[in-house]
Amino acid sequence: MHFQIYIPGAADLAPELAKVGLGDFVSNAEPLRVGEGPDGKAGCVFAWWNRQARQIGYRPAEQTWIASQCGRYWTGVWNADHPTPEECVRAHEAGKRMRLGNGEWLIPSLPMIEKEMVIGADGAGAFRVPKRFDALIEMVLRWREKIIASPTFRLTDETYWEMFDLALAALKLNYRMTREAALSMALFSTRTVFDAFNVVTGDLVIEGAGDGK
Repeated sequence: MHFQIYIPGAADLAPELAKVGLGDFVSNAEPLRVGEGPDGKAGCVFAWWNRQARQIGYRPAEQTWIASQCGRYWTGVWNADHPTPEECVRAHEAGKRMRLGNGEWLIPSLPMIEKEMVIGADGAGAFRVPKRFDALIEMVLRWREKIIASPTFRLTDETYWEMFDLALAALKLNYRMTREAALSMALFSTRTVFDAFNVVTGDLVIEGAGDGK
């Protein structure tokens, strides 16, 4: 079943999601005001329904709620029914399907994405990567600079989490997903996050990285 989002003190209006940085979650969101949420206060729970599952609300005995790093919202996962790729799907970009957690998820690959055909600066035809990929491309370029600057680059615990951030950003292009939901479902391990990183970046290879974890 799709995870839920709880926003403390929020009105029962989908645009409230944009106020906490989840503007891409507004579409099809179903709100429900609750007198008590995971913070012990009143707020609003948001759910995304499908034909099989139409449950919404704060039920602490049946759910696990995790506060976001920013402290502005909570993610709630049903203990007996974790989200599936089909329930969270947003769109499909060219990429590779990977086994993450208990499901098959499509990870976008930058070298495989469909480019727009536009008029270039010189008036001739040109190819352009859609703007929705800008943030992901910036992350990849920062990685490239880091690796070029350090020929003996090796993975550490910190860089595994940086890889997780990149893999999660890519996953969000195809699915409604929060950091807390991904961690609650244990979608990534040190091995799969490394594999997902290589799928996203394509030709950005770290020699010998991923060993021993």
